[in-house]
Amino acid sequence: MLGSAALVSLIWTLTVGMSRLPWPAFVTGLGASAVLALCFAVQQRRLARASGHPTLPVHLLRRRSVQLGLYCVFLFYLGLMSFYWLFSVRTQQELGLGAAEAGKLFAVYGVTFMIATVCSPQLTRRWGRAALPRGAWLLACGHVSAIIVTQAGAPLPWMGGALAVTGLGMGLVMAPLLSAVTANASAEDAGALAGTVGTVQSAANALGTAIVPVAYLSREAASPSGFFLGGYSTSLLALAVLATAVALLSHRALER
Repeated sequence: MLGSAALVSLIWTLTVGMSRLPWPAFVTGLGASAVLALCFAVQQRRLARASGHPTLPVHLLRRRSVQLGLYCVFLFYLGLMSFYWLFSVRTQQELGLGAAEAGKLFAVYGVTFMIATVCSPQLTRRWGRAALPRGAWLLACGHVSAIIVTQAGAPLPWMGGALAVTGLGMGLVMAPLLSAVTANASAEDAGALAGTVGTVQSAANALGTAIVPVAYLSREAASPSGFFLGGYSTSLLALAVLATAVALLSHRALER
């Protein structure tokens, strides 16, 4: 109950409160989520010390490798759903494409994502743990190429090329990322750690959809001369930064 209340308070405040709540209520919602999260952490540590059955595998969370892995999961999924949302809204509402046309364009991403996912086990065996940071760097390159295409006003086939690179990066990151976090867990801890990873995934998806598109949604209020990048490109830049952070953190995990 404490953990769920903390997540609901945080995600609801960011998703709904940014546009509908006055700032005192907005700050109160964020503060309440922080207090609830702190209470949850304290309660879980007490259960662990008392040899109880905490929801979170506290002893695993003390491992640096698990911490880095969960950070990577959070940052990667922070950009996953928000990327889907940004593409759908921009192509259909801003560029005027129909749902079928946008779907055909996005199919390029789907094909390369599927290819990368199928090839991921072979590449992981060949590159070892270095497959994860290499996929994250490729993902960052995909977002940067999308920024270049957007800023240049290039035709839709060029956007499809950027989507192809992004799909390859996404596919090369997703499979090895999840296996890297849970690889060293014992049979007794595997379920709890997998549940923790799933919770981090869901929370990051919701938070990313609430936070990352802010620059795009506020593009009309921004001064045209105040930013070099437009709202959509600024949001893509945020996604590129997230992918870069995943690459850097996974490099640190390789050093351990």
